[in-house]
Amino acid sequence: MQADYEIHYIKSDHKKVRRVRAQHMMDLDAWKFAIIAEGGSREETSPLVCLAQVKALAAKYDVSSVR
Repeated sequence: MQADYEIHYIKSDHKKVRRVRAQHMMDLDAWKFAIIAEGGSREETSPLVCLAQVKALAAKYDVSSVR
């Protein structure tokens, strides 16, 4: 069953909120959604399996503090 989630993050010193529908949401998923929302692609994010890798990619899109 899917649920609604809010993802909060900082993009270029501005707080942003995105609402998504998903079966589950973990930190890694939230970071990936924020990257995709800011121009990243699923192809870019799907092979990443640890938070350090995702945070490194997020820095390219100026995304930080994902909750």
